[in-house]
Amino acid sequence: MTRAIAFVAGVLLAAGVAGCGLAGGGDDSGPGGDPGGSNHPEFSPLYSQYFNRCRSCHSPDGPMRPVGQPIESTLDFTTVDTAWSTIRSGEATGLQGSNAEACNGVPFVAGTYAGSLIAAVVDPDVRGSFSTGSGCDGDAVGDMTLKVGATPSDAFLNGLKTWIENGAP
Repeated sequence: MTRAIAFVAGVLLAAGVAGCGLAGGGDDSGPGGDPGGSNHPEFSPLYSQYFNRCRSCHSPDGPMRPVGQPIESTLDFTTVDTAWSTIRSGEATGLQGSNAEACNGVPFVAGTYAGSLIAAVVDPDVRGSFSTGSGCDGDAVGDMTLKVGATPSDAFLNGLKTWIENGAP
């Protein structure tokens, strides 16, 4: 009986770690990171390479979504399409604590990579010099790679930069 309980606990722990993006790996889902595919071919590789790992917290039913704690409430990484839509046209909302509140209302995608909040949360070089002039700066921006448990590859960051600077198609 004790072995069975230990086995079940081990399986549940492994599933939880994989769901948080802590188990490494790249694309662990279907085409474009979404079983249904996507209408956004320029964005789909970004989702499958890294952004799909954000869905455990940033989706309405995400298993790691904090309950009773502040979380950015606009982003939805449930699918490629919801991630594309909320990143492309959304603004940060629901941020609380320290100086993170200054980033509420800041668009995730600006005209440049260096000015985009979505880049600042995953790229330490952008975060280091990020400032909107309204108090939302590198000190207010959280390093979301720590929560995901993996640093994005240079290929992902270059792809994100290209996507943003091409108008986030």
